[in-house]
Amino acid sequence: MSLEVEKKFVFNADTEENLRKLGAAFLGEQLFKDHYFDTEDFSLTLKDVWLRRRGDNWELKCPVGRDKQNKMDTCTRYRELTELPLIQAHIRQVLEPNGIKKEGTGHTHAVDRTLEKNNCGLTKGQAEEGTGGSWLSEFGLVEFAVFSTVRRTFTQPDTDSIHVDLDYADFGFLVGELEVLVKTEEQIPEALTKIKELAEKLGVSNSQRVPGKMDAYLQRFCPDHYQRLLDAHVLHR
Repeated sequence: MSLEVEKKFVFNADTEENLRKLGAAFLGEQLFKDHYFDTEDFSLTLKDVWLRRRGDNWELKCPVGRDKQNKMDTCTRYRELTELPLIQAHIRQVLEPNGIKKEGTGHTHAVDRTLEKNNCGLTKGQAEEGTGGSWLSEFGLVEFAVFSTVRRTFTQPDTDSIHVDLDYADFGFLVGELEVLVKTEEQIPEALTKIKELAEKLGVSNSQRVPGKMDAYLQRFCPDHYQRLLDAHVLHR
């Protein structure tokens, strides 16, 4: 289990060259496909809890030190759960206080209703593709987003705890990320300082909050879901 401290930024054609001038090393490029899941009434994401499957790996991101994103924050802090039993236990804690029980909910019909409600632009087959476990239907979880990303990753030899990711999403969205992984909440202030210092060297604004891939995807393909998250102050314009 780790804590992810991250700042998103807008990058351009000069960013990679600027990174190399700062001594950054290119770690490689990867292509991955992300599938995101929630209940029909968005019980997870309205609490800023994000369930994702990337390849064969599951990940749950939960907010750290606050219930929802602060509009003035330019960095995000999430706890990452990557072991499936822990993920399932946390989802149960989030859902069952709302009266949602771990019982079968008619997964196929749930997919149909969610697609109709969200206008997400996914076909039923795409939504069901590779969901990877009956436990999803037990919690009433259905896929609400899927997209692929080409990621180019850099790090600096003297600050190898900071990774710089340049993401190219398949729906035409580009975003950079400065990321530090820490083990305890006490290490978050130091991580924020490292990110701020590197952002300044790259000429990245420390006062501007940049939307991530999910913000952009929901705004474009799932406007109803996006508006619900804005109203709940989970996402911000």
